[in-house]
Amino acid sequence: MRSASTTSHGADLSSTTSVPVLAQIEGTAPRTAATHDISHLCDQPKFLAPSVPATLIEEEDHVFETSFMAKDATSVYSDADGLWHTKVFPSDCPSSRTDAVMLDTWITKALDRYQKKALPEASSSRADFGKTVEDLVPILSVSLHEIVRQVMHHCSERGLALQKIWKTYVELFDRVLHQMQDSLRQQKLKTAEVQSFLGEASSEFKELKRSHPVQMHNVISDLEVTFTESQKGFEDDLKQAEEENGLLKQMLRTHHRELEMWYPNFQLYQDSYIKNLIPQRVKGRAPRRAPTTRLEDRLVAIAEDFKRLLTVLAPDKRKTMGQDLAGLLDAREQDRAKEKVSLEAQQENLDLVEKLQAEVREQEEHIKLLKTEIAKIEAKKAFGGDDDHSERDMDEVSVDLNADDLNEVGGGSLLQAAAGLLKKKTADTGQVSKGQSFLAAEFNPSRMKLSIGPKDDDESASSDGGSSLSN
Repeated sequence: MRSASTTSHGADLSSTTSVPVLAQIEGTAPRTAATHDISHLCDQPKFLAPSVPATLIEEEDHVFETSFMAKDATSVYSDADGLWHTKVFPSDCPSSRTDAVMLDTWITKALDRYQKKALPEASSSRADFGKTVEDLVPILSVSLHEIVRQVMHHCSERGLALQKIWKTYVELFDRVLHQMQDSLRQQKLKTAEVQSFLGEASSEFKELKRSHPVQMHNVISDLEVTFTESQKGFEDDLKQAEEENGLLKQMLRTHHRELEMWYPNFQLYQDSYIKNLIPQRVKGRAPRRAPTTRLEDRLVAIAEDFKRLLTVLAPDKRKTMGQDLAGLLDAREQDRAKEKVSLEAQQENLDLVEKLQAEVREQEEHIKLLKTEIAKIEAKKAFGGDDDHSERDMDEVSVDLNADDLNEVGGGSLLQAAAGLLKKKTADTGQVSKGQSFLAAEFNPSRMKLSIGPKDDDESASSDGGSSLSN
């Protein structure tokens, strides 16, 4: 090779010396161009030419050199300008320093174009950053591919190793880029969901902000109406309670006036020793003594009741009543020898008593109504004088009988006898004026009361029993 180059150099000197014009024309051609020296055809390469891969640079970035004559086999004639165009970059055999310089120039221009294109997009939206990276990778890949071509011209194994490293790096970078893009896509979806939720929340907030005053006004109106109705109801209840209180006060005053009218000396004897001897009864509860089941026990109970009544009466009245009831008691002694009343007759008597008790309860309710009306009428009228008070001041004789005892011993005849005796007693004593005496029989669930008193509306309305029977 060295001798061939020396020979070629000597041929060039001789040709230039002999033909100066041809030397000038040949000087425009590169040293690798074909000349009249054909000695290089005898040179035989000692190794095969390296296999360099094709370039990846686009044709629009190729660099051509024009000349009047073809420089090598790759030169192409152009009819447009009538010159030969020889491709200088990228070269098919990139082994010179000029190829490296031209590759650096192309990389610089490509990066400048990329920067001018990518910066406005990156500044406008961060979402296009992945796209700009994708656009940058091909430029770097083509640049490194050209470097690999230049390295492979000197050492194919070194170029293949460099190409393999670069491909692996590109694949890894691609994988990371796709993962980042997937993550970015998911994040965009989440962001879209959050934005949608935020939009709905904003719309709901605007709607609530718009409707809140109306709702508050409606709630306030409803509360005002409810409060007004409640206040009106409370006022009505208070008024009713005041009316009931006034009525009770009026009834209490009436009760005190009647007490002063009928019992003017009640304060003197209300704490008498006789009060302790009278059995006490609680309303709605049976007496404390044991219930009587036998006829003898019931008769004893009746005798105890008569004893209690006679204890309350004056001695002269007790004497007179004892004389009058002597015959009746003898008759009862004779009737006591008779057979006992059958169970069916007792049941009928009990049913009759229950019926009478029901009537008594109805009469009690009627009497309470009459009391209320009388109290209202008396509140409007003036109270009577002392003459009426003295005329109405009289004793009241009461006899309490057990309803069951009356059924056993013949309550009807005993009631008639007691009524006759009491009427006779009042007629003899003359304590009741003509036309004012009456006999009242009062029933309750367990007792019967016989009383003599003035025939007056107030007394009949204020009696503690149930129905009154006038005679």
